[in-house]
Amino acid sequence: LFRSVQFFVTGKLGKKNRHFSDLQLKNVHFTDFLPEEDYAGLLQASDLIVVLTTRDHTMQRGAYEAIYYGKPVVTSDWGVLRENFPQGAVFVDNSVKGIAYGIDSALLNLEKLNCEARELKQTKLDIFENNKKKLLNAICQRGERSTPENLNRSNII
Repeated sequence: LFRSVQFFVTGKLGKKNRHFSDLQLKNVHFTDFLPEEDYAGLLQASDLIVVLTTRDHTMQRGAYEAIYYGKPVVTSDWGVLRENFPQGAVFVDNSVKGIAYGIDSALLNLEKLNCEARELKQTKLDIFENNKKKLLNAICQRGERSTPENLNRSNII
């Protein structure tokens, strides 16, 4: 189905799933844990990031990392994920058919999803900066000598 797509599976497989690395599929590469710089490079070089969970109320750090790099995401269909990734994401049930359909759909709509992922990244960065500014101002109101500029220089946030 996805013979022309290269998959990179990051993280430890663990004893329970070691047999997957023995499959020797030409388009599936098990990376184990990568140094931060290599992991970032892999994300930047990828067209699409697939991050799944079988548990509701689980926030996907991998999905946030993907969006930070402006990359679209295929992720599990849970409310908390839909809420946090309203753009740049395809939501799937965790069945083989659902995941395959989601990847196929994302690849067919990659240009649109890329634009959405970049927009979502900017939205999240804007929200962060706005909240940071509010927090710094609240801290400054409590301490007469502190200013947002002083706090920024002291690497508190």
